Amino acid sequence: MTPPNFSLSQEIDQLNEQAWESRLVDVNESFSYSDHALTLAKRIAYDKGIAEALRTTGFCNIRLSKHEEALVYVTEALQIFQKIGDLKGEAQIHEYFGLIYRSLGDYEHSFMSLFKALQIQQEESDREGESLTNYHIGISYKYLGNIERALEYLLESLRLAQAINYGVTESYALNHLGVIYSEMEDYVNALEYYEQSLKIRRQLGDKWGEAGCLNNMGLIYSKIDENEKGEKYCLESLALTKSIGDKKGEGNSLYNLGLIYHKMGKKELACQYVNQSLQVRSDITDKRGQIESLLLFIDLFLTENPEAAETLLLKANDIGQEIRAKDLLLQINIHQYKFFKKKGHAEKALFHLETQLQLEKELYNQTINQKLTNQKINHQIEQAKKEAENIALKAELKLLTDRQRIARDLHDDVGSTLSSISILSESYLRSGHMEGDKSRFGDLGDKARTALESISDIVWSVNPDNDSIEKLLARMSAFASEMLENAGAELLFQVGENIESMALPMEKRKDFYLIFKEAVHNCAKYAKAKLIEIHLEVNNNALILNIKDDGIGFDAQHVHQGMGGNGLKNMQRRTAAIGGTLSIQSNPGEGVTLRVVVPLSPECGL
Repeated sequence: MTPPNFSLSQEIDQLNEQAWESRLVDVNESFSYSDHALTLAKRIAYDKGIAEALRTTGFCNIRLSKHEEALVYVTEALQIFQKIGDLKGEAQIHEYFGLIYRSLGDYEHSFMSLFKALQIQQEESDREGESLTNYHIGISYKYLGNIERALEYLLESLRLAQAINYGVTESYALNHLGVIYSEMEDYVNALEYYEQSLKIRRQLGDKWGEAGCLNNMGLIYSKIDENEKGEKYCLESLALTKSIGDKKGEGNSLYNLGLIYHKMGKKELACQYVNQSLQVRSDITDKRGQIESLLLFIDLFLTENPEAAETLLLKANDIGQEIRAKDLLLQINIHQYKFFKKKGHAEKALFHLETQLQLEKELYNQTINQKLTNQKINHQIEQAKKEAENIALKAELKLLTDRQRIARDLHDDVGSTLSSISILSESYLRSGHMEGDKSRFGDLGDKARTALESISDIVWSVNPDNDSIEKLLARMSAFASEMLENAGAELLFQVGENIESMALPMEKRKDFYLIFKEAVHNCAKYAKAKLIEIHLEVNNNALILNIKDDGIGFDAQHVHQGMGGNGLKNMQRRTAAIGGTLSIQSNPGEGVTLRVVVPLSPECGL
């Protein structure tokens, strides 16, 4: 029976999927899908649909640097994910909290949220989430100046992403490895990483990421004194950020163009672009970016307009104090020391030099304390991982034991009972009883033999000894050979080259085999075919079964009960249960072509 609002919940799931897929390409389109999904999901109190719509909306607000708005959405999403026990969704929200706290300069809570996300993802074997969280932890370490740990987590993120062919995180990690090599002044390797990242992002249609790569590459070319090339890349990045409404990226591109024109001696253009970057960053409350733009303004005005430079220094200092950004306050005090030293104000210059040294000391101590905190957190995570692995191992062993016991009980008890019924009915018929009894007991024997065959299939499916794909293929081939030989048809059974490297979970394997069995049974019983061609292959992360016969065919639009109608319904039901699709093509006199496509998850080993 179809549950109430089933079709509407499916529509909501599809809208949320479209919102998530478009988040990297068109944030406005993503908002539109999410809003629609949220409205519908609230109408029918569909918690999962509500949580996923809130999650995507929160993510898009983070991308737009609207952190206060993002906090509202992700906080509500977290409560719902926890309520429905969706651990993957919960981990994503902890990851988003980590990003928001980091943007606000709260590294302590950022690390706590990111490591909490990582712990859940490792326990749930969520490799995509794990690769992304490793990336964000690496970024956080990099911001704290701990390049060694940053590289450790970024490389782990890259390894995981490449292992599962997850282009999103792979491109992120490659891009930030480029950032690190750039800061180490290894511009050759930096450009190589940026180019690899750019290629993937263009393949994914990730315009946000593409703009970021172009911007970073423009800055690299500027650093190696290829300013015209740097200008070209940054202008391309600027046009792209404007087209997608990426205000943070727009501010970054404008700032880099200001840097490039400053290097080229084009002061008027430099001032124009730096001023635009300051305006954009002020509009989106990117306070770190505001300070960065102000410091570049100061460099431009320091010599020719000291009064303007002093005003800008005071403004930058106020913002730095407001967000408690010690790394930026350090840069501000370095500028203030140079400014007052140049003006001959020895006392003020000394004050800012002392403040500079104090901030350097505090940043050093903060890094040391963070290392100690992270060591403690890492220890807790390792302990939790070991505990989770032990629990998972015990659960797996119990599952295998239960499966073996069920298989044994079905075989020994139910199987032997059905065999006895079949044998007794045949014996009774052979003893020469009345015609009415013959009909009744013959029917009983047929039903017992059918039930015994079904039990045999279930026993085979449940038994963990049959988990290998080779045994599935062997059983399929043996069944088809026997069934079609009795029907007088020739069998051509072909298996694709890469199929033996995969695995199927027990439930999916059972339903797939029973779909195959029903299809072959219909061929043998109704097709009157001379040749049956069966082909199995793996393509585009899906297991594909094709069965084609040269028999009498039928009208696929009007399947009669006597032409395998119930069997076709069973196949459709089982295909839907394993998330697959079933298609049948036939016309009278033209044979039948049946195709089953089953999507494969990462656990299938592909």
